[in-house]
Amino acid sequence: MSVTVYIPTSFRRATNNRDRVQVAANDVSRLLDQLEASYGGLKGLVRDEGGEVHHHVSSPRPSRTATRSRSSRHSRAARGRS
Repeated sequence: MSVTVYIPTSFRRATNNRDRVQVAANDVSRLLDQLEASYGGLKGLVRDEGGEVHHHVSSPRPSRTATRSRSSRHSRAARGRS
């Protein structure tokens, strides 16, 4: 599966200033392997020597809009509105 990976500004020096790169991988571990193989400057920035993802690296989260819509709907239902 091919995905688009957003590269934060502070890491772009490792990707020739690209803000997004396409990577084909079946899981996150392989995705990171591919990124580090294609952009050697990322090695050590995303994962530590043991292969663990650094705490400053984020993964996708549900959008705030989707979260807000669900919680708003539940609040209205709790108050007896639909």
